[in-house]
Amino acid sequence: MKVIFYIILFPLFLWGVYSCSTDKKTRISVKYKVFIDSKQPCCVFVSYKDSTGYVTLYVDDNWSKEVFLPQGEVASLLMICQYDIEDGLQTGVFFHSLTGQIDNGKEVVTDSGENIVSISTITRDT
Repeated sequence: MKVIFYIILFPLFLWGVYSCSTDKKTRISVKYKVFIDSKQPCCVFVSYKDSTGYVTLYVDDNWSKEVFLPQGEVASLLMICQYDIEDGLQTGVFFHSLTGQIDNGKEVVTDSGENIVSISTITRDT
């Protein structure tokens, strides 16, 4: 009788181990891209969302990054041109064309603007 009891419990045990070991949310690959379309060099503040929260950095050239976010999360990218660079000094006000792109595997969201660009999208499974 005990053998039958253990035979019945064994599949339940395996199912429990499997369900505890798998991640409940599907992770989606999200690719962020920043394009600085300016003849004048400039420093751009970039903020993007990854699995740990928001990350910020400064770039002075085109930039890209791939992260993995849970399905249904908001992927967002913010770019702000901080200043013009000439020998490390702020040289005045110029309008710099910035283009941002978020590719979540299902769709590609792109936006362009001068000095400030902000875009967001929801991560979806393909």
